[in-house]
Amino acid sequence: MTAGPFDFGEGTTIRSLSPGDVLCEEGDEGSDIFQVETGSLEVVKATTEGPLVVATQLAGSIVGEITYAVGGTRSATLRAAAECVITVIPSEVFVSWQQANPDAATALAAEARHRLNETRAAAVLTNLFGSEQPDLVSSLVSKVKWRTISPGDRLFKQGDPADAAYLIVAGRLQLTAHDSGGRAMLDREVGRGELIGELGIIEDAPRNASAHAIRETTLASISRETFEQFTTDHPNLMLKIFKTILGRLHNRETRDDRARIVTVAITAPSAPPDLVAPLVEAVKPFGSTLHLNSSNLKDHVRDTEGVGADTRIAEFLHESDVAHDYVMLETDPTVTDWSVRATKQSDRFVVVTSSSPSRDEQQLVAEFIGLLNDRQRASAWVVRLHPESTRQPRGSATVLDRYDVGEVHNVRVGSDDHLARIGRLATGNGRGVVLGGGGARGMAHIGALRALGESGLDYDRVAGASMGSIIAGFAAKDQSIDEMISVSAEQLTGLLDYTLPLVSLIKAGKMTAGMENNFGGLDITDLWIPFYCVSTNLTRAELAVHRRGPMVAAVRASVAIPAVLPPVPIDGDLHVDGGVLDNIPVSYMRADNSIGTVIAIDVSPPAGPAADRDFGHSVSGLDALRSKVSKKGRPGYPDLGQTLMSSLLIGSSKARNHAVENDLVDLYLQLELTGVGLLKFENHDAVAMQGYNSALPQIEAWLDRVS
Repeated sequence: MTAGPFDFGEGTTIRSLSPGDVLCEEGDEGSDIFQVETGSLEVVKATTEGPLVVATQLAGSIVGEITYAVGGTRSATLRAAAECVITVIPSEVFVSWQQANPDAATALAAEARHRLNETRAAAVLTNLFGSEQPDLVSSLVSKVKWRTISPGDRLFKQGDPADAAYLIVAGRLQLTAHDSGGRAMLDREVGRGELIGELGIIEDAPRNASAHAIRETTLASISRETFEQFTTDHPNLMLKIFKTILGRLHNRETRDDRARIVTVAITAPSAPPDLVAPLVEAVKPFGSTLHLNSSNLKDHVRDTEGVGADTRIAEFLHESDVAHDYVMLETDPTVTDWSVRATKQSDRFVVVTSSSPSRDEQQLVAEFIGLLNDRQRASAWVVRLHPESTRQPRGSATVLDRYDVGEVHNVRVGSDDHLARIGRLATGNGRGVVLGGGGARGMAHIGALRALGESGLDYDRVAGASMGSIIAGFAAKDQSIDEMISVSAEQLTGLLDYTLPLVSLIKAGKMTAGMENNFGGLDITDLWIPFYCVSTNLTRAELAVHRRGPMVAAVRASVAIPAVLPPVPIDGDLHVDGGVLDNIPVSYMRADNSIGTVIAIDVSPPAGPAADRDFGHSVSGLDALRSKVSKKGRPGYPDLGQTLMSSLLIGSSKARNHAVENDLVDLYLQLELTGVGLLKFENHDAVAMQGYNSALPQIEAWLDRVS
């Protein structure tokens, strides 16, 4: 029986469904296609607000062809809305029908694309505005107009009339804004699921930013009239929009600027044949992931070389982008037509090269990077593949300058952990750990890192301020926990080499020698794990973030406690401890679109030193010296170094409180370190163990909450 518009011939079967019967579940494996002969099917999509009916397919509709075309699992649940009869069409029968009916197949593909866009738009709107009024979402989706813009095309310009709001269904946009003097005020990427342009309508003001497509982008356009009608008729909708805007302004929004399409080009001759597999496996826990290369593309797209092949491939890639959370595109080893398409389609471009590439390989890398537009180039990474025996990479800064890309990463041949890190970071699912300052209490960071590792929370980027920058540096060298404790004990024992206090209390000769021993000759870009640290630029009165340059200078500047350690000259400016302005610099990690989870570890004491006795309003240095030798009958004086350090930590507490209160941190570990002084560099194992014991229950409690 075939009452629908198409007769698929032999090999089909008929199913009858009662109201509420499920034909297939979201997430199911399957490649059958369905034609609704009588009755109707509901298309149900899981959202953060619960199940949502995003469409109803009436008699004559074809459903399920998206899963067949894109591959993977069902993107929605299909259930009977009323008594219905369904023709089940196996994929091989559907392929034969397509070949025999090319015009009908093309029209069906266009209809499928439209339905896929509507389904995605409904799901995104429900996530944004809630599921209390599903009819409202469906009605709004029915009134949108669809726009597709090419890479480099402008959606709107700063100062234009605000005539529509836009929901990004697929693709990626760059938002930029400048003040009247031409100074940049905004430079941000937005991806699938973002609502933009609504503020101009609400404020009845011109566009406050310009928007350009980074790659081909599909948008649902909501006209000004439709937007105003819906927000007037549904005040709750306006309230939710205001909450979204306020969250964005206060950095509390749940915006998603992850790289949805990552393109990997492998130019290194020594690369293993399955190098992309660990990247894909690392991404799968974060959402549905599709891996495509020129070979397996033929399994999805019929005739990838004949007439109309470009259109078929482009349509399939669009469907893949909308239907999956992440798409990993693997280029050919050289610049072929597929390589060009995959490269230009990327949100993040990753080229894997040899650690010491030949001239020909360097030229090939340059050709690949030359395919990118300016914005894509900023998101491009070079990954250097080092022999398994490599202890420490060198020369990464030269590579960064040669290709003018966003970042350089280092991985070892045979290390799936290193490759998995690249996969997480490239898709925006990396885990960033920020270590705060706290003098000798910083040894507790090592124990906290052990607790994170044992809990399955490996770190993909590390950062630090003050003493936290030293421990973060050890971690960035990919040292084991035991190595960190051993190196710390060696470097930090007996480092208080006091001197005539004209520049500082301590010469820092021993500390600098220890840093030279551990970080000497290294550029920050040479580390195995991406790293940054902060210092305070006294000359410019601002925080300095060190992401490249000599490692010793950056870390030494980050720990330069004012008056305790000498300031560090860098490029003519004087730098002191980063903790002066920001002792736990998480905002830079939160702003990094390669990071999905931010963990901050705070080792600063909950309170500063107390006044044991009233020693008056003036002090005698001689009396203070005597009190250190014998306190009999002498007033107790606070220690100078501890007073300076405590003052420093209090001064940066505002930045810490802002980070916590504004949800810049996903897991905040405040370590309880009883009896550990700020300048007592001893008992390294015991302090690390205290850090472990304090961090572990906090981590376990957080994992229970988010699981």
